[in-house]
Amino acid sequence: MKLADIHDPDTLEWQKFKITPITGRLQKGESGVISRKDLNLQYDNPIYSFLTIDSGLGFIYSKRYSSQVNAELQPSLYIYVNFYKPENENKKLTEPFIIYQTSTPNLSMNFAMCSVDIKGIGYQCVIQLRKTTEIDPLNKDIYYGHNLVLIVSFLSSGSVTRIVQLTGNYAKADSVVKVPLIYGGYLLMYRNSVLDVDGVQGCLLGGDIFDTNDMFNSTWDIPPNFTIQSPCIFIYNFIYKTFDMIWKITPTDLTIVSTDVPTFLYIEGELALKSAKISSVNPKYGKTITLGRNTLEINYEVPISLSIRNITIYQVNGTNILMRQTTSGKASEFFTIEQNKITLKVLPSTFNVPSAEYHISIDPNFVMQKEINEPIDRLQHSSWVVITEAFEDTYAESFTGSIRLIPEGTKLFYQNKKEFIDQLLQEISLILPVDRDRLKIKDHQQVDSSTQFEQLIIPLQIEPTRNLSQRNTNNLYHDLNHMILNKQYTVISKYQYASLLDQSYGYKLNAGIKEIIRDNKETILSAIVVLFIIILVFLWAKRKGERNKDNEDNEENEKNEDEERSNMIILKVGLSLMDFVLDGLFIYKNGYDIKILFIPSLVIFAFASIFNLILALSLIIYENFKHDKFKEWLKKNSIVASIFTLFSATNVEVLNVLTSKIGGFKMFSATFKKNTISTIFWLSVTNFIVKDIPQFGIQAYYITHVISYNVIPFLTLVTSSAMVVLNVIGKLYNIIIECQKRSTDDDDDDGDGDGD
Repeated sequence: MKLADIHDPDTLEWQKFKITPITGRLQKGESGVISRKDLNLQYDNPIYSFLTIDSGLGFIYSKRYSSQVNAELQPSLYIYVNFYKPENENKKLTEPFIIYQTSTPNLSMNFAMCSVDIKGIGYQCVIQLRKTTEIDPLNKDIYYGHNLVLIVSFLSSGSVTRIVQLTGNYAKADSVVKVPLIYGGYLLMYRNSVLDVDGVQGCLLGGDIFDTNDMFNSTWDIPPNFTIQSPCIFIYNFIYKTFDMIWKITPTDLTIVSTDVPTFLYIEGELALKSAKISSVNPKYGKTITLGRNTLEINYEVPISLSIRNITIYQVNGTNILMRQTTSGKASEFFTIEQNKITLKVLPSTFNVPSAEYHISIDPNFVMQKEINEPIDRLQHSSWVVITEAFEDTYAESFTGSIRLIPEGTKLFYQNKKEFIDQLLQEISLILPVDRDRLKIKDHQQVDSSTQFEQLIIPLQIEPTRNLSQRNTNNLYHDLNHMILNKQYTVISKYQYASLLDQSYGYKLNAGIKEIIRDNKETILSAIVVLFIIILVFLWAKRKGERNKDNEDNEENEKNEDEERSNMIILKVGLSLMDFVLDGLFIYKNGYDIKILFIPSLVIFAFASIFNLILALSLIIYENFKHDKFKEWLKKNSIVASIFTLFSATNVEVLNVLTSKIGGFKMFSATFKKNTISTIFWLSVTNFIVKDIPQFGIQAYYITHVISYNVIPFLTLVTSSAMVVLNVIGKLYNIIIECQKRSTDDDDDDGDGDGD
């Protein structure tokens, strides 16, 4: 981390740097500015920064006071620490707390260096204080005195747990630095500026090694009075585990002196586990696990509680890294805690590639030590590695499903469809992972009319493979579905286009007729019950009509045959009403699924309904004025006439119910003029041509172009098909009967003429 004053003297600029996993590349991280006023600093006092366990920033600075009253008791120097938390939007800076104070006069903080305590809980600061004993009388800018060096350990709550004063060479040093070691422990190094025998500026180095328990182990293994030339370059070599120092510099070459880093923990993972307060993990480092493993277990050395940072699982292939799952401690539904043990629920899509290497990393402040609410340090990704088993999958046919875009994704899709689809397929192929050529998106989409804002449904097809070492289509479907449904925990949320997939939708199988019937049994059963009731009413009316039959002459028998045929109108009326309701529901629920169908569907539905209703009203009014018998009937049955006039909006043929004599009820015994009956027939033919056939065509087009099919379009298609079949057969029979009647009437007329 870098901290620097910028052009504004009241402002500090900070910049984090991070090393990427696996590749080890240095990258810029978060950055920002902080006001000195917020830190309540005395401007002439220095400020030093350090990284906190929870990835925030810590600041250590001092304030000096002079007092003439009770000078021996009144503290003259305070050393403060406070924290900066970028994720805290309301108040990013915590209140400062005091980690050290003294009443010793003429004391100032000369240098401070803080880091995470080697024991893994809290922080440890090396503080160098300067005691001024004398001022040069000739030059008041020159001070004389000596140093005091302290090691102060404290918690993030502000509680100071330990203060140790270092003596000897540390007190005489210009600066003191603490360097954590890769195999545990740390080097406490001091440095003094000196001139060598040749008058060249240099640095006199020395120090001591402390073990993992913060106890003195040995003196640093360098020659006595070891001096390196300015600019005093000291390198802690993490790769070769050495301290490298540039001893001498000449115009042509330089000399490097190296010392080995002591080893306290012989396995690197032990140090990582120890610093993260972890006693064991399951599965252990290097173990082989089954595909789709659904839990990870971590046993801590202390009781813990969940905090705000993440545990992350990566799939690693050389330098290629793919994040499979990242889960915050705030997602409590993924965790089970039993005192020191925490169990993570792993998504089925996480460990999904055979013979693959996975790394598990734990962020600092993923958990806290329960009793003191102190964040616990990180576990590096390289410290917990597992391998999935080798596995040959079974062959599976191609899979066709659908995904849905969020509203922002829908807008972006319309801007450039081809680019959007290409980029989305490329990202999904990396996410699963799967070969790009196994993914297909057809060139048609559907607007989901069930959502408040416009959201597109897109068909996504996964092609099969004969390579059984690769995931089959069925497993890839489940993986993608789980990853979308848990988008915020998977790598999908990190990609530009894949992040626009709707988490609440997932990756759905495109349902066929069989799946619709299986998933909507109650709705379809209700439709069948309604149809069954219509049939029962028809049978009841027919049976009641048969009881009223008497042995009458042929004319009466013909009337009974007409009455029997009139009972069939019950089926037509019931089916027309059902078709009308389903057509309306289809337009309301699914009208926008395919945009080009909405206007035609609405126009046909509205025009046919209004057309039928106006014609029905016209015929009733005509009969009322032109037909005395109908007028008398209408006076007695106006309510029934009104109801079936409204029902005629579905089909003008519904008016035939009024003359059908259903069940022998007088309310259905109206009589129409012959030309009215003929008009109703031909208008029903027109209705069939104008309404029923186009609606059937719309349903046929819909089912062949829609992506997500459901029960309402299915029932609408069934009733539309039934209406077409019933009308074609019924109208054909009616035309044949009418032709036969006319032929019979003509024969009768010819017979009468011969007799004359």
